[in-house]
Amino acid sequence: MRADFLGGWTCHVEQGWYGHFSRKPTWLYANGVDLPALIWGPGEQRLHPVALERHGYAKARRIGMAAMIGGKRKTEIREATPPAFRDLLLSIAASAVPAPLAGGK
Repeated sequence: MRADFLGGWTCHVEQGWYGHFSRKPTWLYANGVDLPALIWGPGEQRLHPVALERHGYAKARRIGMAAMIGGKRKTEIREATPPAFRDLLLSIAASAVPAPLAGGK
């Protein structure tokens, strides 16, 4: 959707569609780049089977997948960007047209 009067666009995507273990909702803003096709819509709800068995549906839903994965690497795993999503973002950035420098240089 249009984000502003400067030609910017914004959208909400979920990194789960691109390989993240959780849905990981993400807002993107783009201006002056080619807009690629994205996978839209909410991802499927993912509940860890152990959390579901131990705590029931309501708590498993509330704590999410991140609470049950990773041990000492939990933060690293949760914050990681899946390679497919990284590559998509890099392709968007690569399509950018550099803005002219101030002063005409």
